[in-house]
Amino acid sequence: MKTHTTPAKPIAFAFLAALLLPVAAPAPAAAQTTGPALIVSATAGLSLGAAAGTANFGIRNGGSGELPWSAAVTGSGSEWLIFTDATPVIPEVGGVVSGTNWQTIRLSYEANPGAARTASVQITAAGATGSPATVTVTQAAASAPPVLSVVLNTRLPDHGAYTIGYVVANLGGGTLEWTAEQLSGGWWAHDLQPYTSGSASGINYNRLRVSFDENPTGLERTAQIRFTAPGATGSPAIMTITQPGIPVFSVTPYERYTPGTSSGTATFAVANLGGGSIVWSATIAGCYDYETDSWSDTCPWARITSGSAGVNNGAVTLAYDANPEGGGRRYTSIHIATETSSYNYVHLEQAANLSGGSAGPADPVPDLIHFPSGLVRAPDGALYAASVAGNSIHKILPGTGTAAGTAYALAGDYGAAPGHADTTGAAARFHRPFGVALAGGGLIVADTGNNVIRRVDLATRAVTTLAGAVGQTGTANGPGAAARFEDIAYVSANASGDTVYVADNHSGSYDDNSAYGIIRKLTLTGTGAATAATVSTLATLDGGAAYDSGIYGLAVSAGTGDIYALESRWGALADYGVVRKITPAGVVTTLSGMFNFYPADLAVDDAAQLLYVSTEEPTAAIYARSLTGTGGFALVAGSATEPGFEDGPALTARFGNELPGPNLAVNAATGDLFIADFNNNAIRKLTASGTVTTLWLTATTAPATDGGTGDGGNNPGNGNTGGGGGAMSLWFVAALFVLPAIRHLRRRLP
Repeated sequence: MKTHTTPAKPIAFAFLAALLLPVAAPAPAAAQTTGPALIVSATAGLSLGAAAGTANFGIRNGGSGELPWSAAVTGSGSEWLIFTDATPVIPEVGGVVSGTNWQTIRLSYEANPGAARTASVQITAAGATGSPATVTVTQAAASAPPVLSVVLNTRLPDHGAYTIGYVVANLGGGTLEWTAEQLSGGWWAHDLQPYTSGSASGINYNRLRVSFDENPTGLERTAQIRFTAPGATGSPAIMTITQPGIPVFSVTPYERYTPGTSSGTATFAVANLGGGSIVWSATIAGCYDYETDSWSDTCPWARITSGSAGVNNGAVTLAYDANPEGGGRRYTSIHIATETSSYNYVHLEQAANLSGGSAGPADPVPDLIHFPSGLVRAPDGALYAASVAGNSIHKILPGTGTAAGTAYALAGDYGAAPGHADTTGAAARFHRPFGVALAGGGLIVADTGNNVIRRVDLATRAVTTLAGAVGQTGTANGPGAAARFEDIAYVSANASGDTVYVADNHSGSYDDNSAYGIIRKLTLTGTGAATAATVSTLATLDGGAAYDSGIYGLAVSAGTGDIYALESRWGALADYGVVRKITPAGVVTTLSGMFNFYPADLAVDDAAQLLYVSTEEPTAAIYARSLTGTGGFALVAGSATEPGFEDGPALTARFGNELPGPNLAVNAATGDLFIADFNNNAIRKLTASGTVTTLWLTATTAPATDGGTGDGGNNPGNGNTGGGGGAMSLWFVAALFVLPAIRHLRRRLP
């Protein structure tokens, strides 16, 4: 059998194929890293908030060997970004930090006040992989700042006690941290307290309560509270609260006098000098005839033609008929009352027509100057008196023979509404003027309602303010308007007329021994309109440890220059008064002897005799004691048991005793004592021989300029002080208006 077999491939062919076919290259070996490599943790950048702060990033060596590196902040306007402490500490040279291998970099950045901003940090490591590296730093735009908002800035509805709330809020962005503090009104505005517990402070929104005491005065007053929020728009915010005073009813003038007998009209001004509202009405109460000494409830010769009713401010116009031939002096009384039972009586007085003429001369009257307070006598015999009700200053010219003299308003418009105006004559305005003294060529006036010292030039009738600021209180000393007074009423001057002493009472709180009197000293310089005053404190009269006290009379001895003050004391043990002697150097001693609680004034005469007035019910008397002896006070005029209005021998004469009582002025030449009998509306005279008379005065027109006193100095031996009686409190307002009205009716009504 034949067999077929496949021949094997030749070996040569296989070998040749292996040589000719391509052969795959072997895989390369893995790369080997050698040298340093820079790795930064924040290559994606840093994003920062708008507020100031710090940020970190890290540097490390990702290779072998050493990695020396340096970093710097780059970019225009990048001063807001700086390097700060790092770990470990990196030396910084020229704003560049450097280190080796690993490091934590700390950046400090400022608050951004505006739009978003960027800066870069470049890290360089020479010869290192990854160098240079850049970190971009972006800071967000500033958010809206906090905005302080405080509501309410308000006026309280009336004089009563209230608690109100302030709403404090943040109307902007961020966080508002605020505090509140009281700037003024400290004793009557108090208890600043958030609605939530805590002090007068808060964050963002809150409400702050403030309590206000009742206002017992007729004067408007304000308090201020300051809200502060650092960094906030609208800070600080000062809130003002205005509190009205109580209504104060005023009718001026107290009396109008028509010297003629013809018919005419007269107007009386009605005003609310305080806060709130006053509704009033006016009616005629009746008429009085002096010749027949008779009163009638009806008045056919006078009638109200307008202003029979009103609210707050207004005017009552009265029409009156001619006084027929043979008619005597007469007056009509107008009753002006309010809904709250406050009332005033005002009067129109008409001259007699005994001669049959239509315009006869004015008759002399005893009560031409109503409610005279301060009184001083000049060397030429003229008297100067302040009218507290008329808000005016008067000059009384001495008469001859049996005539008592004439009088006119030297400064201020008699019966005008109270005010403050430094000008000439009738255009000037005062507010309850009290004490008067002659010094430096002028008349010094304690303008009690304005709490300032005024000067009336006796030659030109020009009025200026010497010391104090209107309506401001305090005890500050200094020149002119820089000085402050608490409660002034009495003034007296030395013999040379270059120094004026003022009794300034600090009222304090009753029965806690905090009320006391201060003797203030005014040193005068210059002359005429250039007269100036500097105020200092001479002495403080504190009443002792167990007493409150006040000064209710002031006089200077012309011979020694010593000052004498009536100090009234009240306390738990007793109420009484003493006389204090103060030397010009301010040394205080107490004279022996005591007197009753309600002194009104004192004077020193040329015989070294001290005189004082007592008004404690039922006393209305003048007492005297020698300054050179040791005896006590003796009664020299009036009565210790019976007030009144009567002339005659000293001990049977009678004076008014309602506060503030009579005030004194001494005639050094004759020894006569002149008395401003406040509640009898009269100027009285106690002669050296012991007789009391009343000056019947005739009204006259004031001259354009005045002759003055002749020497412009102070009255030698003058014990003038002016009146007052201390603080102008509610009882005093009653003494000025309500009590005298009752007295007036009691004396004149049948």
